[in-house]
Amino acid sequence: MIEIRNAALADLPAIAAVQHLCYDEHFLESHESFHSKLTATATTCWLALRNDKTLGYLITLPVSTATFPALDAPAFEICARPELLYIHDLAITPEGRAFGLGKQLLECAQQTAIARAIPRAGLIAVQASADYWTRHGFVPVDASARGLSEKVASFGDDACYMEKSLR
Repeated sequence: MIEIRNAALADLPAIAAVQHLCYDEHFLESHESFHSKLTATATTCWLALRNDKTLGYLITLPVSTATFPALDAPAFEICARPELLYIHDLAITPEGRAFGLGKQLLECAQQTAIARAIPRAGLIAVQASADYWTRHGFVPVDASARGLSEKVASFGDDACYMEKSLR
């Protein structure tokens, strides 16, 4: 049976282990970066487990364009009036993919955003994941139109900024 619950600071070692399984070295974020995000926004971050084994996680951040973090930003501050639920990091182990955990975790995020009247979700697709996000209703958006070009560039040359309306 799969358990999905909010992530906590005590989960940081498990999150780091999943991150190392799923991402190229360039995308690995520091303990400090994840600690800052979880401290500020634990209610918008989830862990998926099976028999107490972490199979995936989703880190989302309620942001404005001014508070949108770059890759591995050492500090994150909560936004008083979020314009967007930023899907900062979704990572699922190979074992967890068989359970459709990505879809389940994204549903948690979408319901949270709707409950908080956040009108859209956004993300930066990396490692050729844009097709995955398109299947979940996200479309490419010009990062410069949102004032996010520099932050998106911190994710690499092939990074693609995408959004989805939640209304």
